[in-house]
Amino acid sequence: TGVTYGNNVVYTTFNPTLATLTTIAITSITGGTASSGGTISNDGGSEITQKGICWSTSTSPTIANSKTMNGPNTGTFTSIPNGLTINTTYYVRAYATNITGTAYGNQISFTTTSTLSVGSFYQGGVIGYFLQSGDPGYSSTVQRGIIISQNNIGTADFGCYNVTYPNPFGTAIGNGINNTTNIVASCPTPGIAAEICLNLVLNTYSDWFLPCTGEWNAVNTNYLLLPLNVGEFYLTSNTHGTLNQNVLLYMTSGGFGNGLGAYQYKAFRLF
Repeated sequence: TGVTYGNNVVYTTFNPTLATLTTIAITSITGGTASSGGTISNDGGSEITQKGICWSTSTSPTIANSKTMNGPNTGTFTSIPNGLTINTTYYVRAYATNITGTAYGNQISFTTTSTLSVGSFYQGGVIGYFLQSGDPGYSSTVQRGIIISQNNIGTADFGCYNVTYPNPFGTAIGNGINNTTNIVASCPTPGIAAEICLNLVLNTYSDWFLPCTGEWNAVNTNYLLLPLNVGEFYLTSNTHGTLNQNVLLYMTSGGFGNGLGAYQYKAFRLF
């Protein structure tokens, strides 16, 4: 019969803009971390895909500098910059990204304290844990602990799964270096995580290793202050039960869970 039409409806498409946000005042300043965040009052008409804070020792930091990633959505959020150098002035801005681009909040500056703390950049990495009474290697007169690499080293296999390693894998603090050495000695496959960590020279330091679960669990007590990414699996240097399979620690907002496979890894060193 033909084509029939309904009534006319007139509308204008919206032109999204950058988000509007402010930076939250800095609190809880130590030698290696602080607390800040932001409040996104307007998403600019487009979904916020990522938000956080960015910081630098120079003014007007951007997401090309150091940053946190707090995920999507609007509202108020808290972020903790980490890996900071003691007695240093930093500049911080909150940021929010939508389809139009990245908007920044007002700039705030602060100066870290002169005392080492968890999250401080020290001896080539970030302090992840100070040894406590009862920990192997603890001293009441000398401050010792665990340093973690500021960035993930990469993604690699654990080692040779069909190899019988000469020594059992230790899981306590201090066993990571022995585990790493044993893996490399028993598995000639190049490019495995243990070999890369053992041969790593990072910020002039060369005594890095693939950490064991005990070292990871110690660091886990401070994970909110450290450069760890929620949603990632991290390799360890000890196997799962009687299987020659690597133990993985899954980073969640509540700490670590276990898993199996080959994922991201970080290098640790003791000081």
